[in-house]
Amino acid sequence: MQIDSFRLETYARDVISRKRKIRKRRTKSFVPSTKREADVLEKVLAAVSLSRREKIDVRHAAKIEGTRLSTIRRYAPSVLEKHKGKYRVKAFDRIPRPLNVVGSKGMRPLGVRGSRSASQVARYLNAVRTLIYKGDACALAPFKGKSVSGYRFVTNVKRLKELADAGLLGLDRLYAGVTRGR
Repeated sequence: MQIDSFRLETYARDVISRKRKIRKRRTKSFVPSTKREADVLEKVLAAVSLSRREKIDVRHAAKIEGTRLSTIRRYAPSVLEKHKGKYRVKAFDRIPRPLNVVGSKGMRPLGVRGSRSASQVARYLNAVRTLIYKGDACALAPFKGKSVSGYRFVTNVKRLKELADAGLLGLDRLYAGVTRGR
């Protein structure tokens, strides 16, 4: 049986055009625009973090943090993967987060992409807290000369103490909240 060359060419053209039409859907990174959305995103990221840290089910972590799995799926779909019919949290993610960091004139927001960078900023803020409340300057040693997302960590002990004395260090919140207002 001989294959008609016209049919073969048509078939090949159709296959190529179908492959062009079928593209992997990319998830857009979510940027909160209202206070409520920022609070929801903070709860979602807290639930994801709790699930990773304590190695518990993501549904249980969501319940503890006051949110639901469906909310996590909406705000951070790239964090979850299905394994044997259940959702699991991936080891790390690339979700952008607005974080508070210590600047030369006090706290300032910094957009960080990914859980690893966010963890590094959190460790830095814990080191700054250790310096301010316990007076231990050795905690800042691992951050000397280091940077994240183009931001160089402030490790000058004298400058950090000046900012703390002036009341410009708000070390109680990691997340910066709303990144753009409406």
